[in-house]
Amino acid sequence: MGMEPMSISTQAIVNRRLWDAFVADHPAGHLLQTWAWGELKARFGWRVVRLALVEERTILAGAQVLFRPVPPVFSLAYVPKGPLVDWTNPSQVGALLDGLHRLCRSQRSVFLKIEPHAPDDVSLRAAIVRHGAVVSEFTVQPPRTILVDLTPDEAAILAEMKQKTRYNVRLAARKGVAVRFGTTDDLPTFHRLSQITGQRDRFSVHSLDYFRAAFELFAPDRALLLAEVEGEPVAGLMVFAHGCTATYLFGASSSAHR
Repeated sequence: MGMEPMSISTQAIVNRRLWDAFVADHPAGHLLQTWAWGELKARFGWRVVRLALVEERTILAGAQVLFRPVPPVFSLAYVPKGPLVDWTNPSQVGALLDGLHRLCRSQRSVFLKIEPHAPDDVSLRAAIVRHGAVVSEFTVQPPRTILVDLTPDEAAILAEMKQKTRYNVRLAARKGVAVRFGTTDDLPTFHRLSQITGQRDRFSVHSLDYFRAAFELFAPDRALLLAEVEGEPVAGLMVFAHGCTATYLFGASSSAHR
């Protein structure tokens, strides 16, 4: 008798350890697909479903889907930095997207927006369009980023930067700018700096409660850094680590000592 074919199905994942292990091992795994990120968004008005393509208890592909209610009965669906799928495998992509389609219909979603953590090239766009999606020029996450290799020493890292950047880094040190790690007690200061930045550059900022929740949920794999001039906080950033990559998500600066 021949072997029975393995059963592949889509199912919601409710086990945190299982989900985070999948995200950590996937080549396109990203901070915004981790369980903690879903927990953060769930505290601020989103409903979270982690849908996976499973074969014999092994997750092959998956997507953490965020649903935002649209009264009275509809929702918006969003997959930040996902889905985590092999875009060169049409059958895998098709199976996962079919599952996402059924899930979104059950949630009365008016649309599903995905932003894969992959280079935006012709082959990726073709794979997406092949399965009925439309490529949008409107993004939620920044469409471009800079990846800095931190394994060399500081001098080598600075050497890869533009001359003006190196000059500004060294000028700040000469002018007495000191950088320190912040604690939970410094979050109101960071929030105040964020409000100043938002007003100056005309964008909305997260609430203090949001920053507190992020700092709590990602502990210990997060850091708050504050730059000060004679004890006065003038800039800050929050960075979150996942695997071997640290992501600078939130930054702020005052209008003093520009």
